[in-house]
Amino acid sequence: MKIDLFIYLWIYFKETISTCRFSQRVALIKNDAILNEELDPRLLINQLRAENTQLRNQISIQNGNEQFTESLTADMIAK
Repeated sequence: MKIDLFIYLWIYFKETISTCRFSQRVALIKNDAILNEELDPRLLINQLRAENTQLRNQISIQNGNEQFTESLTADMIAK
């Protein structure tokens, strides 16, 4: 009976040590979660159009021309 109890405790002890080692290894893992965001295509198009206009204005200012204020034409969109 004592031998059975000793064997049970030894197995339990080995499992406990194994679990502790595993938890130590898990604690060393570094993880930076990043949220995947899906943008509405219309919102993305509007943002890109605004950025395009801003960049055109910067080019116009550097060239000494007036700011670009007209909207994109079908030809510009096709390009």
